[in-house]
Amino acid sequence: MSSLTSDTTTGLLQHQDHQHKPLHYPDMDDDSTDALGSNETIVMQPLAPSADKKATDAASIRDHDPTVAPNAVQQRTSLIEALREIGPDDTPPAPSSHAGQGSQSSVARAELIEIHHELLASSTDRLDATLARGVKPSQPTKRQRNYQVFPGNSIFFCQGRLMTSRSYWAFCIALVLLIAPCVLFAIFTCPFLWTQVSPAIPIIFAYLFLLSLVNMIKASWTDPGVIPRGLDPTPTLENFDDHSSIWTQPFPADRCVKIKDEMWNLKYCDTCKIYRPPRASHCRQCDNCVENEDHHCIWLNNCIGKRNYRTFFTFLTASSLLAVYTIVFCLLHFLLAAYQIQSDISFDLAFQQAPVSFVLAIVGFVLLWMVGGLTSYHCHLVWKGFTTHEKLRASYINPYRPGNPNPYGQKSPSLNIMRVLCRPQPKSHLQRRKFVD
Repeated sequence: MSSLTSDTTTGLLQHQDHQHKPLHYPDMDDDSTDALGSNETIVMQPLAPSADKKATDAASIRDHDPTVAPNAVQQRTSLIEALREIGPDDTPPAPSSHAGQGSQSSVARAELIEIHHELLASSTDRLDATLARGVKPSQPTKRQRNYQVFPGNSIFFCQGRLMTSRSYWAFCIALVLLIAPCVLFAIFTCPFLWTQVSPAIPIIFAYLFLLSLVNMIKASWTDPGVIPRGLDPTPTLENFDDHSSIWTQPFPADRCVKIKDEMWNLKYCDTCKIYRPPRASHCRQCDNCVENEDHHCIWLNNCIGKRNYRTFFTFLTASSLLAVYTIVFCLLHFLLAAYQIQSDISFDLAFQQAPVSFVLAIVGFVLLWMVGGLTSYHCHLVWKGFTTHEKLRASYINPYRPGNPNPYGQKSPSLNIMRVLCRPQPKSHLQRRKFVD
């Protein structure tokens, strides 16, 4: 609209500067002058700075509110064409025989000038109403990063630095089960142990709690090893030769690779458009192919794979030790609190002195039954060099294979443990914070 305003002002004021000079029309006769006023002259005022700014924003607002500009644009275009047909204001006076035509031309010019002011006022009012509704001029689009257009079910926060899945409820429950007993232990049990037994007991408890909490959050908010999509968009297709089957569409063929002098087939993932590398699986909850995927942990709201298995294992081990630690010292507080009252300890007396410690011991035993069993199972997996998927499927494990029946295992359990727990964390393949090409 700013360009239209400029064209209109140029057509009307061809020989005037930006000062407030009167606009005279030499072809106007006395009759037309009397019609406008004996001492009146037509003055075109330049747009005020606020009107110029609004006219500049109108072009971008037109894209958001189509009721603001189109009618005004058509009217202004017609106005410019009419003024050009009439002629410029410095046209020499017409002969006497054409005085009537000059008078009509002057009157028409005056009417068009009046219409011009009305159009400016109406378009400015509509622009004010549009701005009042909150419509803002269009801004240049910002470049998007890879995490903003990621197609899976994972969500990202902290500008793509952290990622997790979409099911929060189980992770929130797990946080409460970890934090709530520890807070109660710190409030009701630790003061007694600090003064009556040793200050080292609460300090060790705080270390185990922080170790469990940090590794829990890190395992939940870390990229587990998601494989980028679209690495093999056009796989090799093969037809199904069984004529008795109704399935006639071609399907992606497997790709054969050699692992430790044995041939293995790589399956093609239609969702991620890739051939999954060995030990990789597609997680239905996260909708991603994960490298060395162990399982999808609903309590951590994330897959457990190559990049976060070590933190997951550390979380399990620290949580199991924390549960055992809580049970032992809650029972110790339960007994010592009653023993300070009288040497003949009874359950009623002990429960009156330390009821919270007794409840915490029961809660710790229940949690130890769950977390401790999972820790023992993963210790077995690390010892053997398996993942949970491989252990449950067990289709490729050959017990009669010479040496290690697991093709991915090492020669000894100690090497399996070092490979899982002592290797550095690999880099993420996603390049989440890079700009989209």
